[in-house]
Amino acid sequence: MTKEIMDKVMDDMELDAVVGGAGFVYIKKRADGKYDVLASSIELDKKQIEGLLAGKSPDSLGITKSIKFHPHVGLQANKLAAVKKALNKIYNGCTFKNI
Repeated sequence: MTKEIMDKVMDDMELDAVVGGAGFVYIKKRADGKYDVLASSIELDKKQIEGLLAGKSPDSLGITKSIKFHPHVGLQANKLAAVKKALNKIYNGCTFKNI
């Protein structure tokens, strides 16, 4: 492809913004039986997930302002299904991963 055509090609984030994309939801069960849940508009690595759940600054983890995420820390087990349903609706479908 020529440079002119490549400049017009959308990257993954731009495409997600146009079509709604799908979210990524990371679920971590705590020792006390509660859950920490992090939803994101992009796939994150373990360091980023752990950092966001611990309250670290997104900038310090390489997460730009264009990336939306929703942390839910200390979620009761009986609320997990409702949160998953809501996140599916927000992100137009999600990939759920246990961490």
